[in-house]
Amino acid sequence: MAHRSSKNVHTPTTNAELPARFEKMAAAYVTVASAVAGAALMSASTAEAKIVYTQKTVSITSSYAIDLNGDGISDFTIDRCFNCLPHGSRLQVLLSASGNEVLQGTFPGYAADLPRGAAIGPKQVFTSRTSNYGGVFMAGGSAYGTAYSFSDGPWIGAKNRFLGLKFLINGQVHFGWARLTVAKGVARVVLTGFAYETIPNKSLQAGQTTEPPADGVRNEASSSALPAPGPSLGMLASGADAIDIWRKRDPVSTLGGA
Repeated sequence: MAHRSSKNVHTPTTNAELPARFEKMAAAYVTVASAVAGAALMSASTAEAKIVYTQKTVSITSSYAIDLNGDGISDFTIDRCFNCLPHGSRLQVLLSASGNEVLQGTFPGYAADLPRGAAIGPKQVFTSRTSNYGGVFMAGGSAYGTAYSFSDGPWIGAKNRFLGLKFLINGQVHFGWARLTVAKGVARVVLTGFAYETIPNKSLQAGQTTEPPADGVRNEASSSALPAPGPSLGMLASGADAIDIWRKRDPVSTLGGA
């Protein structure tokens, strides 16, 4: 009697083996779903962070109110106070709302003139110390004819320098900046834009107008980082024969293997 060769004979999967295989395949699906969901959540969190930039070119002859977040309420006022000094003017920043501050300069009560890229955030020192003239000092200048003139303050001759701002939105701290150019003697003051970070207590850089990509966060899940694709839900429903077909088609899969 001829004996049937055992080569290429398909051994049906027993019912006892199915639960273990199904659990492994289900675990793989959970891993894939978790990775995709995690990437989506990180992308959503990154999308919420935003720097709102307002481009302006305003020559300030007396005062100009800055409304950083556009809610109709002044947050800071750049003030050229002509009555503060005899025969001259004083440049100062008025804190238009309680709790607002400006980044402090070399001396307390002085507003710093920041270079582009300087950090503005919770680690920096801010001040709400105002003078008898009502604001935080920036610069001052006086002239008595041609015989005598003087200029003083960190903002004298500043070109495209930045004022570091700290203010409140619904009781939460936000940081921002305003860009200014100040001529010698405070003869001319020009505001050329301002911005703020929408995330409470999050720092930004002077001159920054857009949110950079978060380090280590990818916008899309990498297919190379995900497990090899498992059988479809239809295959799972079809039972052992369909699963075996998938295993032969996808030899790199370890589901149900040793």
